[in-house]
Amino acid sequence: MHLTASNIERIFFGMLTLYVLLECALTILHTHAAERAGRAVPSGFENKLSPAAIEKATAYTAEIAQANLLLAIVGAAYALVMTFGQGLTVITAAADILTSNPLVAQWLVLAAVTFTAALIEFPFGWFAHFRVQERFGYMLEDRRLWMLREIRRTFAGWLVSLPVLALLIVLLEHAGGAWWWIGWVFFLLYLFWRWKFSNTVALFWKRRSQPMADRKTAEMILAYMRHEGFVVDDVEVMTKPLSWAHSHLVIPGWGKKRRVVVFAHAAQRLEPDELLALIAHDVGHVKHLHLFLRAAVYAVTGWLVFRFAGWGAEHVEFFEGFGYAPAVSFLQDGTRAGYVLAIAVTAFPILYYPLRPAVNLFARLMQYDADEYAAKAVSTDALVRALVKLHRDYKQTLTPSRLYSLFHYSRPHAGMRVAHLLWRAKKTGRPLDRPSCWAPFDASPWTGGVSVSAAKASDDFVGSSARLVTRAKPLEPVEPVEPAEPTEPVEAPVEPVEPVEQVEEIKDTAPELSEASVTAPVAEPAAEPSPEPVGTPLEEPQAEAPAETVQEALSEAETGAETEPEAPNTEPATPEPTEAAESAVPETETETETESTGEKAPTERIPHGETQEKA
Repeated sequence: MHLTASNIERIFFGMLTLYVLLECALTILHTHAAERAGRAVPSGFENKLSPAAIEKATAYTAEIAQANLLLAIVGAAYALVMTFGQGLTVITAAADILTSNPLVAQWLVLAAVTFTAALIEFPFGWFAHFRVQERFGYMLEDRRLWMLREIRRTFAGWLVSLPVLALLIVLLEHAGGAWWWIGWVFFLLYLFWRWKFSNTVALFWKRRSQPMADRKTAEMILAYMRHEGFVVDDVEVMTKPLSWAHSHLVIPGWGKKRRVVVFAHAAQRLEPDELLALIAHDVGHVKHLHLFLRAAVYAVTGWLVFRFAGWGAEHVEFFEGFGYAPAVSFLQDGTRAGYVLAIAVTAFPILYYPLRPAVNLFARLMQYDADEYAAKAVSTDALVRALVKLHRDYKQTLTPSRLYSLFHYSRPHAGMRVAHLLWRAKKTGRPLDRPSCWAPFDASPWTGGVSVSAAKASDDFVGSSARLVTRAKPLEPVEPVEPAEPTEPVEAPVEPVEPVEQVEEIKDTAPELSEASVTAPVAEPAAEPSPEPVGTPLEEPQAEAPAETVQEALSEAETGAETEPEAPNTEPATPEPTEAAESAVPETETETETESTGEKAPTERIPHGETQEKA
């Protein structure tokens, strides 16, 4: 079919209408999917959100989807005004009045188009990225500071683009009719820098990394990398760059020579087998050449776009079809590359819209393939636990609309990845807790042959409220001894001290015990306590330790956590201790573990024998 001006006009109008209608339909589907998600939480996330948090995530998802729809409609209106609203024609005519140099005129047109696009998008972007989050309590930054920062960032980016655009126009003008080839080569160089150079050089530019402190885990990772055929010197840990939105670790390098760089947040939150599963995921990307395949898809797509632009620069129908008056564009001397780039900035995002789901689907399939590789190499259970632990964006729903996600995100949602892993394991009959590949990696020398269970990992889940664990200061463990015949008591080589009567702890104020704690066996206290002072190591084993206090038994029954055995409290006490005695009482540390962050809060020192519980 020969592309005439009327054909290009109809195609563009059709794409513009399709863009707006599809965005409206996808927003409705996404909102309904969020409402349905409020009734059922996906597998692996059952203990992550309370009903109130799920309801809030549903409302926030609907609000942010509508804000993004507003941005899409504004973008479509901007493209319509710039093309058939004669916006490009007016800007070009003004540039011709200011200068007679065609290259400078093209540079001014591109500068004006990019500036007006940023200027129009800013207020609507403020509503979508700040106002909605502020309403739901997710944005704590001051409004004035946020606006000043975004204005500086937008204006600085626009200023940086001006010399780049000037250099690009000069190069394309001197390239002649093959200017679009030069543009495509620059696009390939950008892909190389974005996906390869940034991982090998730019990642470590002015950033410090250090060897992993957990040497046992590091040795396991190094052994796995050798098992996969890579040469790695050490495992490094560094802070995640702010510009990296998804990665938790990287394996930069060339060929078989690689580096394993784990970001600090992943090294702190994950168990060894979970961290190994994430590394196996990235190894799957390398083994299956996903980076090369993704670059090939983008290179072909970019070639088609630049070829269409090169054809349009030589045909007047191209300019007429997009409402660009030939008198100020096509009839100018030179390659007219700047005018074509102005059309590309305004109209090509609309024309590219139908290709977005195909490109995103290809990228998502590579993510699923890498997940499958990690599940076979380590285990499905370990990878699922790692994905759940590292997922932190609970502001939006865990089950978005698949169509909406396909059009707007190149990576699948964490909930989708977990569901796909469990579905594949059920379909193939693959075990969840161990590798299933033909040559699995044996991690038992480092893990002791015991994998971390999902029940243990559930302790780190983010719940609706914090779980506080009160624990006494750890004492030196007492080794068990075999029962022996009664012997004469051995006197300690120190001067005896007169024993003081111990006061029984008051149990009336303690809450009602669970059945498990009530039925626990209670040991009989020794008839005569040893006259030795507190803190002196005994030469002979002592009698059986007294029972735990009522409050400690209650704390153990509620948390379900295993506590270390505590040595008997042989410190004498008086019914009414004096101030000097109170100051001499040792203190214990309470460790507060919050489920929402998985981190321990600062310790709080309280008197010995007391416990503290918080909801």
